[in-house]
Amino acid sequence: TSVTTAIKGSMSSEQEDRNAVTLLFGNQVDAMLEGIAAGLTFEEALKESNVLSQKANLKRFQQGKGFIVGISEEILKNIYNTLNDLINDPNVIDEGAVIVPQIIVGDYNSGIAGSIDLLVINTDGSLEVIDLKASTNSINRTKTQDGITINTYADVKYPVSDDSLLAEGTQLSTKAQQGIQVSTYRRILQNLNYTVRGSKTIHFYLKTEGQGNNREVLGFEYEGTVYHSISDNDIYVDQLVESNNAPGNKFNPNYVRSREFIDKDAMA
Repeated sequence: TSVTTAIKGSMSSEQEDRNAVTLLFGNQVDAMLEGIAAGLTFEEALKESNVLSQKANLKRFQQGKGFIVGISEEILKNIYNTLNDLINDPNVIDEGAVIVPQIIVGDYNSGIAGSIDLLVINTDGSLEVIDLKASTNSINRTKTQDGITINTYADVKYPVSDDSLLAEGTQLSTKAQQGIQVSTYRRILQNLNYTVRGSKTIHFYLKTEGQGNNREVLGFEYEGTVYHSISDNDIYVDQLVESNNAPGNKFNPNYVRSREFIDKDAMA
């Protein structure tokens, strides 16, 4: 099970179709970051982005659905340059750190796995998890509810799908969903005995015009970095990937196994 599906539940084919162009936008921005981390020029990263667009439209053609248009080359180049500056900013990533893109991590016990956009290996050997979020919704957007101004990114909660692995009735804001995602990556790495300094998300707001899958990206804004605290997310992470240090986890060195486990081992 992917980390995202474990949190939110699976996306229906109707939801996937409604979000087709925004998924493509996000994948194109991811391709820019992955290209920078791999040492690719913009032109090389653009080729990878174009492949993603072609694959998305081939799939839609096979399904008898309409063509979708991705982010223009000009805007992608500006995004590439902005990301390149961020990667080399010591306030975002420590000087001398090694960055590795699209690292797949998994937890054997729970069967949950996911792909980390950017794994940072610091000079002291500690790790940091970074996930890139490119969205057509600003994290600074607000609305008025019951006479109170609230932030739609952090304050508005949505129910998870029925097949989410979180407790029934769980409702999460977009910020909480993203925090649980990167914190679950952190937990998986910690269970593999790595020291993880922290986890954060980097946010790009894609400014669009049009409706549905006919939207066009007119520009973008880098909205900053959001640090996701352990205390805010572990109550949910514990439901997905148990810590090796949990008293009942058989990987805990202090865990006393039951007779059932002992007998099974003896019979093996």
